[in-house]
Amino acid sequence: MNPQFSTTAREPAACAAVESKDEPKHQPSGPGARRKRVLLIDKEVAFSRILKMTLELDPAYEVWVENDPHLALATGSKFSPDIIILDVGMPHFDGDGVQAQFKADPNFKEIPFLVLTTMANEKELEEYNGRSEGLVYVAKPVSARRLIDIIEKHVRL
Repeated sequence: MNPQFSTTAREPAACAAVESKDEPKHQPSGPGARRKRVLLIDKEVAFSRILKMTLELDPAYEVWVENDPHLALATGSKFSPDIIILDVGMPHFDGDGVQAQFKADPNFKEIPFLVLTTMANEKELEEYNGRSEGLVYVAKPVSARRLIDIIEKHVRL
């Protein structure tokens, strides 16, 4: 199985609102510059595929997907992400459990998390954002522009 695109979960996508029209390109700059590494952990296979393809239209991003939360830490260890986009509402092992696993590993203590949820809207999530360093909650559906803005704000290479 290609570690860049694991599709262990087989659920239909609940979010199809990932916009990519007229997205600016963020070129890696300077000699030897590398792409920003994004690990996407989400149970929704179709959403994951769309988001991966959308972000990778921009040459500044490399995205690996893990649809099985039980394999997230192992995938992250192979990939060494700069930011983790995490669905909070996953069955059997939710986003909070996945995040706790990453934060318990010294290799991931400083990695920012962008937490996606369908359980609240943006206005309700405003009160949670800013409480914890490197933790941003975002309501689904979400535009690619918004995700890119958050990634750019939290990842400095």
